[in-house]
Amino acid sequence: MGKIESGCCRVGDKCIIMPNEIHVEITNIYNEDKDYETDSSVYGENVRLKLKNIEEKEISSGFILCNAKQKLCRVGRIFESEITIIKYPSKIYPGYLTDLHIHTTVAEVRLKKLIALINPETGEKILEDPKFIKQNQVAIARFELSQSQQIICMELFKDFPRLGRFALCDEVRYIVEGSICIRDDCLAIGDQITEVNDQSFNEFSNVEALYLL
Repeated sequence: MGKIESGCCRVGDKCIIMPNEIHVEITNIYNEDKDYETDSSVYGENVRLKLKNIEEKEISSGFILCNAKQKLCRVGRIFESEITIIKYPSKIYPGYLTDLHIHTTVAEVRLKKLIALINPETGEKILEDPKFIKQNQVAIARFELSQSQQIICMELFKDFPRLGRFALCDEVRYIVEGSICIRDDCLAIGDQITEVNDQSFNEFSNVEALYLL
């Protein structure tokens, strides 16, 4: 079961489930909103799909079903983001470990680096390489999934807000809100931060995706 985040899906569509890159085919579509079986469904609708070439145990919450003919969603274990500390009693330093909540994925992440503090009103950098961040401050930060070799689906906030917005949760409290972003000289998602050009960003603009609940 999932929600169509972009484009549409049809019976017979060849798709790829990310991040594991499993090739599947849609054989049945059941519209959860209108409670009937259909041959196609579009952006914004909640659907339940029957897929060929995969077992249910191979699918986890947070996986994304992408049209095989379109550009696939981004996946990675390292990402850069703009974050705001909402409520936290002490300073947060690199090495901080917490839970990442992004679309329907929950994963443990570690703060690898604080790149800069920024002015929330102007977006200008006010301090490079800060040693810590505290409540009500805004920063550009780099995170890495703590589980070795784990990768998850995510997108740039500017391209897909629902797939690029996240929260960090410490026990039962949401302490940080953030959005995955890009800087002028790097790609913000991947196994490592990689230098790219503007054309590389544009290649990801045409993605059809259904994220799985």
